[in-house]
This record gives sequence, C-alpha cells and structure tokens, in this order.
Amino acid sequence: MDANALRKLVDQARKDPQFLYSLVFDSESVLKQLDYLDREAKAALVATSPEEAIAGICGSRSVAAAGQEYAP
Repeated sequence: MDANALRKLVDQARKDPQFLYSLVFDSESVLKQLDYLDREAKAALVATSPEEAIAGICGSRSVAAAGQEYAP
C-alpha cells in the first residue's frame, strides 16, 4: 500500500470522527468513494476486522484477542 495514500487516510480519519466510524463499520461504502487508494489497498482494508484495526491503532494484539469474545 502506498505510504502517502495510507497517511492521507489516517489524517482524514483523525480529523473526522464520523469518517472513522464509517471506515470501521461500513468500510466498503467508504472505500468506494476514495480515489487515492488503489484496488489492492481497498481489498486489504476491507479484509481487516474492526478488532484488528483497533489492535493496530493500539499496538496490541490482546485487543484483537479480546474482540474475538464479542465476534458474532
């Protein structure tokens, strides 16, 4: 994934809480609108679960493991 595109996505998510929420819980719809990400980047982001995303943000795999308790 292009580092500049990822940086732009993170900046947008930090500045706009609604965007971040939608990105986590309605990823496909949000990603369709972003022209600065390529197809591979979008696929990788869609494949990431909310638990994995939060774990990545927090830098802890224990968050992802804890999230498995609540996964449907």
